[in-house]
Amino acid sequence: MARRADLSRSLGCGLLSTFVIVRSFANTRDVRLSGDAAFAYARSLVAVTSFVRRSAVVQVSPARLARLAHVVVLASLAGAPIAHAQIVRKVLIIGVDGMRPDAMLAANAPNFDALIAQGAFSSVCQAEDITISGPCWSTIVTGVHRNKHGVTGNSFAGARYDLYPHFFKRLQEVCDARTVSIVNWSPINTQITQQNADVIISGVSDANVAANCASVLASSNPDVIFLHFDEVDGAGHANGFSPTVPNYLAAIERTDTYAGQVLAAVRARPSYASEDWLVIVTSDHGGTPDGSHGQNIPEHRNTPLIVSGLSSARGTTIPPGSTLADVPATVMTFLGVPINPAWGWDGQPVGLNMAGSPSVPFDCEPPPPPPVGACCLQDGSCIQLTQGDCTELRGVWAGLGEPCPGGGCEPTVTLASENFDGVPLGPNVDESTAGTNVWSEAFPPGWVVDRSSVPPGGVTEWRGWSVASQSWWTTTAGDQGRAGFTKGVNASAIADPDEWDDLPRNAGLYDTTLTTPAISLANARAGTARLFLDSSWRQEANQSASITVRYDGGAPVTLALWTSAAGPNFKPDAVNETLSIPLNNPIGAQSMTLSFRLFDAGNNWWWALDNLQVVAEPLARRVTLLAEDFESVPLGSSVDELPLIPNVWSGSPPAGWVFDDSGVPAVNDPSRGVTEWEGWAITNRPWWAQVAGDQNRSQFTRGVGAIAVADPDEWDDRGTPSTIGPYNAKMVTRDIDLTGIAPGSLQLSFDSSWRPEAPQRADLAATFSDGSSVLLLNWSSVAGPTFKPDATNERLSLAINNPAGATSMRLVFRMLDARNNWWWGIDNLLVSGEEAPCRADFNQDDQADFFDYLDFVQAFAAEDPAADFNADGQVDFFDYLDFASAFDVGC
Repeated sequence: MARRADLSRSLGCGLLSTFVIVRSFANTRDVRLSGDAAFAYARSLVAVTSFVRRSAVVQVSPARLARLAHVVVLASLAGAPIAHAQIVRKVLIIGVDGMRPDAMLAANAPNFDALIAQGAFSSVCQAEDITISGPCWSTIVTGVHRNKHGVTGNSFAGARYDLYPHFFKRLQEVCDARTVSIVNWSPINTQITQQNADVIISGVSDANVAANCASVLASSNPDVIFLHFDEVDGAGHANGFSPTVPNYLAAIERTDTYAGQVLAAVRARPSYASEDWLVIVTSDHGGTPDGSHGQNIPEHRNTPLIVSGLSSARGTTIPPGSTLADVPATVMTFLGVPINPAWGWDGQPVGLNMAGSPSVPFDCEPPPPPPVGACCLQDGSCIQLTQGDCTELRGVWAGLGEPCPGGGCEPTVTLASENFDGVPLGPNVDESTAGTNVWSEAFPPGWVVDRSSVPPGGVTEWRGWSVASQSWWTTTAGDQGRAGFTKGVNASAIADPDEWDDLPRNAGLYDTTLTTPAISLANARAGTARLFLDSSWRQEANQSASITVRYDGGAPVTLALWTSAAGPNFKPDAVNETLSIPLNNPIGAQSMTLSFRLFDAGNNWWWALDNLQVVAEPLARRVTLLAEDFESVPLGSSVDELPLIPNVWSGSPPAGWVFDDSGVPAVNDPSRGVTEWEGWAITNRPWWAQVAGDQNRSQFTRGVGAIAVADPDEWDDRGTPSTIGPYNAKMVTRDIDLTGIAPGSLQLSFDSSWRPEAPQRADLAATFSDGSSVLLLNWSSVAGPTFKPDATNERLSLAINNPAGATSMRLVFRMLDARNNWWWGIDNLLVSGEEAPCRADFNQDDQADFFDYLDFVQAFAAEDPAADFNADGQVDFFDYLDFASAFDVGC
């Protein structure tokens, strides 16, 4: 009776405050209790705490007492009808580079052993047949094999992360998930993760991988964590990959200790009792005692795979046949997130026992839509994009929520461009990585490099700005994140004081400037010039950089100033960035130069540049002559494609356009050919992708709503009409009026989805009212000069040399010689041209009025060369007559 009285007093004293705390706790994302459940939880928590505290045989600290009570009560309430906590699912992936499974089992690795005992395990999970880090880590996080993700080496050349991204991106597309990637080997983040994580930490030691993860677990609420440890691979290369090599085993044991620190941080989370953590441990490859890997042999391909936790198939062996591609599928299945077949994943979920899971599927709330605004592209088209996506497309962002202007944007012209690929490259000099065409101190004509402030000595290749092969630079410098500059293709301009400092040199700091040739602004409207530039910047210590501009040889104007020191100009690592910088060219400026300076650097990192482009709105106004997105075409029901769906298809083009399907075999034959695809058609893009079985059609995300499609692959699905003859279909635009348009000034742009398969062809031509024509593109699916590879989501911009005297034009799109091949889809056509200059607009204020007459008369009276109206080299009476004639007719 005394014990009951004590318990009652304890309940009376602690119940109210505990109830408040629990109600607050219950309203968090990770534990959800109803009011009654929270009250029951509070009562039970106080009771357990009081009982344990008063027990003479149990001695625990207050913190451990609270933790114990929390666990006991949640366990007791799990089956109670009035109260239980929802156990939420979370994932920790521990990647250990170069860890052989037999060596892991031989090592003294209690944490790995415990995970195996509490989970499912395979010692023969298969790595890729090219057993090196690039392809294998790509498979682990993309869920597809190298034939899809395209990575065959550590240069990441040919990577197709646009089609097969990190599974973090797929998760974030459908869920508001919090993701973390902490890695020792930087390319995992710089190349594969590509900003698709909420927390990204790269290039840190294994000890700091663990420490950073523990900090994240203590300070935030992540859902999925990926870790990469590298010391085991280093020990294998230095001493041999073998369970009989002590140094190799010692590295595994150190990594096991790091894993233990991370697991302890998981268990220390206040919400741990309401969390179901799935822990996956794997490696990218094994190795052999000679210190190598890379071959297609069991010692290199066999990797460990541990799937451990409350929802795993505990105590089982994962059946043979598992591969590294199984990791993302296992994660998604555990979380309860459906795997979209369109992702094309190769892996399957392994090692799970969801029937015995105590937790609920992941709270998959779709992420909020990204903030968008009008993005004016260089061709004058406008789409709603995020600021980052707009910059990637080298457009100008108008701001959050801003609508696209009526009639589109002002198109721009390119004033200067340089990708450095035309620079002849020579052999290496001081660098040890041999190459015959890898480096040059010379730049394109007109470019100037100032190396005068670089201290003498150091590695010759990097003594100031130089041009170098991107892949060679990455290899000879030991990568260190340089391979992350995927926007830099072939040759790039590079200033690399880190590599320069690898040989003896004089004292002093690195300071070098690269300056462009003079860029003409004669055709640029004031205030509209803009610099686009692909940049790779990695900073350290006191390193600084600047971009400046000089107009007409004047004083430099600073456009950007970066430092690696904390402060207003601090620039964090940005190894693969597209810069968009307004130049604010002043009225009357005729030319400019741009300078790129890296300075105050010692043995620090680098700055690399590529794909420089300067654009501006031209003085001559451009006008939109055709804008067609096919949304005006009324869509009707499907005909042969089942089930019959309304508002998805039309065999009729926009007003004034022509569909010519006379070259399509068996047209109107009810037994052959799918009606919807007998020649060009207008169709709802998502329906087309769905009814055709996708096959990458859904990748045409630039196509919105209704699009124009020629699809011989779907056409041939009934009665195989391709056995009769090839598919030849034509789509012709309406007449495009060219009155008042300057010759040679037309620009065509459109969104295109093209997937080739031999022997299909496609071409596009412009035909003019004077009878002339010009071929704008000619694509073939056969290897050769006209071969066009897969481009399923592309924006094309084509210049059209419209002849003088032509008053109208039509565009002709043709899909040719196709059998049961793939498709061509088109959307968002835009044709623009420059207005022919008004000769009477003497003061260039965009209107011909009395002020032009006065200005001309004044120039004529002063015999100003500007009054040489007929451009015959002299100012005379004939100039006056010609101007008066133009003024009389209005231009």
